[in-house]
Amino acid sequence: MPTPFRAYAARMSFYRLKQFQCEVTGKSGLDYFQAVESERQEARTLHSRFSEPLKPAVLKAVQWRSYPFILTILNHILTHFIASSYRGHGPSRPSSRGRL
Repeated sequence: MPTPFRAYAARMSFYRLKQFQCEVTGKSGLDYFQAVESERQEARTLHSRFSEPLKPAVLKAVQWRSYPFILTILNHILTHFIASSYRGHGPSRPSSRGRL
């Protein structure tokens, strides 16, 4: 049975391995502490840059979904909002005079 110190040392060795990834940016090759700090920093940046009026609509669009990277979320949001913005608007056709 390992002593408490040996268990602590083994756990710290595991945390220091460069095998972790920032779940927000997808950056890999980080130790656990770097990955956590990267995720916190990116979350702060995202919250500071995100428009308050858009937050409820975006959160509703991505709620209960799992995405591997922030770019995947952004692509989903863009596709969702572009599709809903143009719903009912078919492609424009030139009139018989050649104008829209």
